[in-house]
Amino acid sequence: MFGIDFDETYSPAIRSTSLRLLFAISAQLGLMIHQMDVNTAFLHVDINEEIYIAPPDGFPISTGMNCFRLKKALYGFKQSPREWYNNMNAFLLSIHFKRLYGESCLYYREDEDDGTTCIISLYVDDILIAGNSLAIINRVKNQLNNKYDMKDLDIVKQFLDAK
Repeated sequence: MFGIDFDETYSPAIRSTSLRLLFAISAQLGLMIHQMDVNTAFLHVDINEEIYIAPPDGFPISTGMNCFRLKKALYGFKQSPREWYNNMNAFLLSIHFKRLYGESCLYYREDEDDGTTCIISLYVDDILIAGNSLAIINRVKNQLNNKYDMKDLDIVKQFLDAK
C-alpha cells in the first residue's frame, strides 16, 4: 500500500559467495546439480491488496471504467519480487526444506530414512537443485512442477568431468 509498505522491496537472489560455496560443496560431496526456471513467476502470486492501474493506450474499456484492479503481481512493480519470494519461501518450507539463517535464498533438506540430501538456491525465478541422488532431485522437481509452471533446464555441467 502506498505510504505504508510501498518501499518494501526485495529481489530474491543468492549472494555470489554463497553460490560459489554451493558449487564447492557439490564438487566435494559429488552432488548433481539441476537447474529450473519458473515461467512467468510473478503471475503465480496473488496480490493481497488493492492495486489499480490505468489501461494501456488504445485498449478498449467499458463506459464508466477508467482503471483495472490487479489480481496478480506483474513484472516492473516494486513489490512483485518480494511477493514472489514470500510465495516460494512458504512453499519450500511446506515441503520440509529449511532456510539457512544467513542466506535467505538457500534451502536444504535431509532425509535420514533414505540418506538423501537436497539443496536449493534461488535467484529470482531461477532455481538450482543439488542432490546426492537423481531420485531426490526428480522428486523435488515434481513438487515444484505441481505448484508452478516450470521449465526444466536439466543438469548443470558436472564439475568432475576431467577426473
